[in-house]
Amino acid sequence: MSKQLSFEEYQSSVHNMEIYLFADGVRLIENIGGLFRLADAMGVKKILFSESKESYNPTKLKKISRSTSEFVPAVWEVSAENLLGYVPENVGIVALEYTADSDPITAIPDDLQRGPLVLVIGSEVTGVSPTMLEEADEVVHLPMYGRNSSMNVTIVTGMALYELLRDFK
Repeated sequence: MSKQLSFEEYQSSVHNMEIYLFADGVRLIENIGGLFRLADAMGVKKILFSESKESYNPTKLKKISRSTSEFVPAVWEVSAENLLGYVPENVGIVALEYTADSDPITAIPDDLQRGPLVLVIGSEVTGVSPTMLEEADEVVHLPMYGRNSSMNVTIVTGMALYELLRDFK
């Protein structure tokens, strides 16, 4: 029978893909906390938020993020206009949004998939902003097989990061 590892016994894996997250309008503290946890778990270099950190209770954010908000690098109040000032020069921008001409995430060109890469995720209500859809080098979606047309931003981000890192070690 398998035994669950304790915090002290756990050893993380390592990858060398340079991934950044841009949370374009994500506002709910539960999703922000989840994004910090995902960023830590998936080795994201930095999270860039369009919102102001002042909007969030730091104690609640620390609790929801299981303290990952204390050490995962993050920049707040980033806009589409100044995004490139916070990431490497040669970064590719991939927006995660279901649009009329988006491609499945598995179709990201190899040059973008090798990184460095910014994965743009959108707000809980309106998705990725038109400005970021325009700025993106590629717009991708996760194929969905049910009736609903969207998923929770934290869940879909985790699925996308897993897909991006699946063959990248």
